[in-house]
Amino acid sequence: MCLPKSDDLTTTADFLPITLFNKDYKIMARIIAYRLRPMMEELLHPSQYCGVPGKTIFEAMVTVRQAIAQAEVTRMPLCVLSLDFHRISHQYPFTTLRSCGFSDSFVERIKSMYEEAASSTQINGHVSGTIPIHS
Repeated sequence: MCLPKSDDLTTTADFLPITLFNKDYKIMARIIAYRLRPMMEELLHPSQYCGVPGKTIFEAMVTVRQAIAQAEVTRMPLCVLSLDFHRISHQYPFTTLRSCGFSDSFVERIKSMYEEAASSTQINGHVSGTIPIHS
């Protein structure tokens, strides 16, 4: 399924693809997220907002706006970098989890959600072949 990003829908880049996962995947992901939640604040950098209980995207936006305003007032150079972590290699989170002290057993459970991950596209009622997901 694709959602329009803007009013100008002339190319495929003007659409946002939406992937729907099966129920067992969603249940497993929710269980893992629930179990990780108590330790997220301890594991993540104070500037991290996503996944930290009590922090929202709105607080992140306020922090960025305040930094920009401060840089303008003080005429200090500032670089704002926005990264799309949905495009990182699957290996990165596994390595990160191990470096944070999570057991091999736990990491393997997470890995099982990504192994052989694939998607397909439906356009005008026709479903494509599977497309492997590597990042």
